[in-house]
Amino acid sequence: MKRPFRTAIPCALFLASAAATAQIEVVAIVNQDHYTVTQQEIAQTVALASQSLSAATGKTYSLKQVVFGHFGAQDATKTMHDYVKGHFNDPPDYVIVFHKDGNSVTAGGYMLTPFGTTREQLALQLQKSPKYCNPAGSPYMPPGVIYGAALDWHPLIGKCGYELQGLKWVHVNAKSFGGQCVNQSGLTCVFQFGEWQCPNLIDDPVFGPQIADRKLLTAFSINHELLHPFGFKGNADHACAASVPQSVKDKSAFNMCGTNVIALKNAKARCVADKRPLGTVCTHKNQCNNSFCYEFGPPIANACSHTCNTAADCAAVPGKVATCRKRRLDIPTTDNSCFYVPGPL
Repeated sequence: MKRPFRTAIPCALFLASAAATAQIEVVAIVNQDHYTVTQQEIAQTVALASQSLSAATGKTYSLKQVVFGHFGAQDATKTMHDYVKGHFNDPPDYVIVFHKDGNSVTAGGYMLTPFGTTREQLALQLQKSPKYCNPAGSPYMPPGVIYGAALDWHPLIGKCGYELQGLKWVHVNAKSFGGQCVNQSGLTCVFQFGEWQCPNLIDDPVFGPQIADRKLLTAFSINHELLHPFGFKGNADHACAASVPQSVKDKSAFNMCGTNVIALKNAKARCVADKRPLGTVCTHKNQCNNSFCYEFGPPIANACSHTCNTAADCAAVPGKVATCRKRRLDIPTTDNSCFYVPGPL
């Protein structure tokens, strides 16, 4: 029987020495059922991501560990959360799972739900790693969460004539089709760097270097997915809204609006044991900052809140809209309490 995890030696030595500010500690998990990747390749890619992230936000990465294992088609979120649960004594800040599924092979990657956002996960953190602090705590997440991403290792960026069959890109046509090559169908594919490429992208100033060295694209994706928890609009955070000031738009990076980039740049350490603001997951009242830990439903979820008469009685929470309603919708005699929903897109 194959063991699900096989841990490589710690890797912090592959990156530059720690900066004056705390680095974001990264663990990379490689699904060996999908990829053959070396520890050195991972270290080089994270180093590239750290360099570009530093230029945009002042934050850097430290590669804590590379983990190799056989996970088959197991959900990437489960792989990440299983790792966190097995390493409460020394948790990372950001877990990257190199994994193939329908989303990662088509989009290149996606954000995983951070660990620490549910009552059950918080209870585990309080029991097993109560002193944990994430050095880059998002104002849109509970304190002390651990970020995650699922990425395709070196996805095809300049693919020409390929068709996705299962989880594998198969070359089926000598010419581009189906929106390939920046929506230019009928271009004759060129074989370079071991794959069939779009001829109009090989010398492109943005795509060309990423096609030649796909570690650059993977590094870009590492930063892109980390930035998602620093906003609340989901895919709408990719481009700034018209109302965003130009000075903020100018800070945009990694295909993410400058609002998210600035939020990460300004992020400070947030800890599991911190007093929790309104709208934050909790297990009991004394975790909340001058508020109660209420069970809301349906759906049932515990969050810090307090009694109210109107929405004006509820303190603002970044990225959420306050409402004042019954603590339990199915019990009309309960007190009115502050309840938060995601803000408008």
